[in-house]
Amino acid sequence: ASMAAAPAAPTLTVAVRGPSGDAVCRFEDVSGAATAGSLAERVAAAMGRRPWQVRLVAGTEVLRGQDALGAHGSDGELRLGVVIQELPFDQELMARIHERIRGAPGLSDQEVAGVEAKFGFRFPPELAAFLRAGLPSGWHDWRALLRDEVAVGGPGDTASQQIEWHATPEDPEQRPLARQHPLVPIRHRVMMPSVPHGEIGFPVVQMHQASDNIVLADNFWEWLEDEYKLPPDLIPEHVKATCFPDDEVPFWGDLVHFWRAGIA
Repeated sequence: ASMAAAPAAPTLTVAVRGPSGDAVCRFEDVSGAATAGSLAERVAAAMGRRPWQVRLVAGTEVLRGQDALGAHGSDGELRLGVVIQELPFDQELMARIHERIRGAPGLSDQEVAGVEAKFGFRFPPELAAFLRAGLPSGWHDWRALLRDEVAVGGPGDTASQQIEWHATPEDPEQRPLARQHPLVPIRHRVMMPSVPHGEIGFPVVQMHQASDNIVLADNFWEWLEDEYKLPPDLIPEHVKATCFPDDEVPFWGDLVHFWRAGIA
């Protein structure tokens, strides 16, 4: 006998209000299985914001990207608030850093989006903002990698080579999750976890064949300061203090914790 199909997730009417309490948007027939991250992208589009800027709130609880909306709805309705997250740094800071780190002109918004679409990851917001301000020498040349003649995984694709050689787990069962949550190459074997929903403050790691790995810094700004021997007062302390908890980093979080402890 054939097995009965699993029941479909109930649908919700989702109403979202902004920080001042005004109605921002309303969505009908949203699947209860949909994630907060997917809804945040729709809300961001309605508000003219980038997805990483939008945080959805149910009561006093900030929803995580993978949270199922159905767990927070009641009687077919879900009422949410939205908090706008601004980056803790500005273009002036970027310019001061790039004065000390020479390179090519920065990527445009279209080039950033093109890289993400071609290679299947999302830049951490701080890395994307930094690359928009300038493309340092010795980093992966994303502008060149965007060219049509550079095929993903082909001989000229230095970024995918680093991921394949150094950020692909030996355990075949872990590889699908690693592909779902890829590491983003910065330069050589230095990488950051890809951000599915625009989180800020992920650690920077140095990979070697997915086994002999080092956590270089708690976040991008600490790594940048150490890597380029920047003056300690160039990057404000509140910027360097922005760190994301290891146990909330998708897939790589447990490994990062072990690498810190010298277990793995």
